[in-house]
Amino acid sequence: MNNIYEELFSQYHCTALNDRQVRQEVEQLLHVYLLANLNTEVYKFCLGCVDLTSLNSTDHDVQIVKMVQKVNRMPKIFPEAPLPAGICVYPNFISVVKNALQVDVNTVAVSGGFPASQTFAEIKTAETAMAVMEGADEIDVVMPVGNFLSGKYEKVREELEEMKASCRKAPL
Repeated sequence: MNNIYEELFSQYHCTALNDRQVRQEVEQLLHVYLLANLNTEVYKFCLGCVDLTSLNSTDHDVQIVKMVQKVNRMPKIFPEAPLPAGICVYPNFISVVKNALQVDVNTVAVSGGFPASQTFAEIKTAETAMAVMEGADEIDVVMPVGNFLSGKYEKVREELEEMKASCRKAPL
């Protein structure tokens, strides 16, 4: 089955990249596009694409509510600015966000053994399902990088597929 993945990866020539090539490509892109994108409309667009995130080991309910209250006040304080795309928290804080949120912003939960993805596939799937049951509108995960780097692409696909199935209608 890895042949499918190897064939796909071969189309991108990523293994031939080096720091110098990447730096040159970035400089070229900046030269062509930077000035055209230094404007308020682009800044607003970018702001509306960002998830306001708190993923600290020290997070607690009061802290999460304070963060949500800042988002609730944004339309009054910054009427021209878009709201963030989402509020991203650990899954145990989804209900806290939902209860405090007064504006139309997605609630995003990290799941699947985030941030290292180093736990049992069954736990990742259960955690994902529980986050959606708590009200998460979207799920963010980290794929098992070790499996990916060691060429276990089918195992990565299976894990992601299981987590996606447990999401119901929420995007993974």
